[in-house]
Amino acid sequence: MFEYTSILFKKTPRYLLEKRNLITMVLFVSIFAVIFINIYKPFGSDQWVNQQGITSTKYLLGSTLLVSVGMTVVAISRIIMYRYPRVPEHSVTYLKYAIWVFVELLLLSGAFTVLALIVSKHLNLSESDPLAIYKNAMENTFFIIGIPYFFCILYFSYQERSAKLKELMDENIGFKSSNLISIRDARGILQLSVAKE
Repeated sequence: MFEYTSILFKKTPRYLLEKRNLITMVLFVSIFAVIFINIYKPFGSDQWVNQQGITSTKYLLGSTLLVSVGMTVVAISRIIMYRYPRVPEHSVTYLKYAIWVFVELLLLSGAFTVLALIVSKHLNLSESDPLAIYKNAMENTFFIIGIPYFFCILYFSYQERSAKLKELMDENIGFKSSNLISIRDARGILQLSVAKE
């Protein structure tokens, strides 16, 4: 239990707070969200298309506008996250990062709930219970944001580890090409290194 607690209070890896990666994450989440919303049609929006005769093009434009508003909220959040650790007494730990993402999820779900309530009154849809809509918004927002966040974090981690591996290999190559003579046994295992002098 102590090990897990100590991990929560460790600083997050540098790559999670790099400007380039934050921009990449917001863009990737935006593209994923537009595709997800147009394929999955969350919040019962497939009924809007069927009942109101909304064309696929209008739905695509509407979903893109919806995602743009949501991603503006996420972008503002990420700008704050980028600047937050620049203040000396602040640092972003794993726990703070998880809470930050969860608060983003809550805020976006709330915004989508308000929008769904407005739209449901306009389109005379059956679901008008705010708690049911909020629960649905939480589930959908988790998939819309959670999946691309997870893939971005994996990708950034992979990039960081690849860069470290390349750096280590470059150091090793530099070591091999220095003024040393390496003596290996019959199996090719290094047994002795002697300076050329």
